[in-house]
Amino acid sequence: MCRALYTLAFGELVSKRKAVEWALSVLPESWRALVEKAVAGRADDSAAPDSVADALAFVECVAGQAETMPHPLT
Repeated sequence: MCRALYTLAFGELVSKRKAVEWALSVLPESWRALVEKAVAGRADDSAAPDSVADALAFVECVAGQAETMPHPLT
């Protein structure tokens, strides 16, 4: 989702790492904690039940941003 948010903000696709670094510098603390947890847990492919709801909320947040931002290709 960080890549999607970066693309919405800047109109370009970058690496996951670059998007995460950017997101960690601009997101509110509540989302930064979720992103950090996701990055740390990448080696573990099982989803922690307590983070699933947070991840879905982040997806909804990014989707909401997508609806309010002008499309970069128009």
